[in-house]
Amino acid sequence: MVKLYGQTLSRRQVAERSGMLSQFAGVRLMTLGDGVERGIRMLEFRTGSGLRFTA
Repeated sequence: MVKLYGQTLSRRQVAERSGMLSQFAGVRLMTLGDGVERGIRMLEFRTGSGLRFTA
């Protein structure tokens, strides 16, 4: 459950009101392709609050 604009919404209700849940948060697998780091895999994390970091 998430609280949005004073309303408590379930995952299904949020999905009904948005195009994709990835608009709010997600994880993406990436592989670097240039230079010494070529072939290194990393994850990019995005949160609903705007925080973005890689690991």
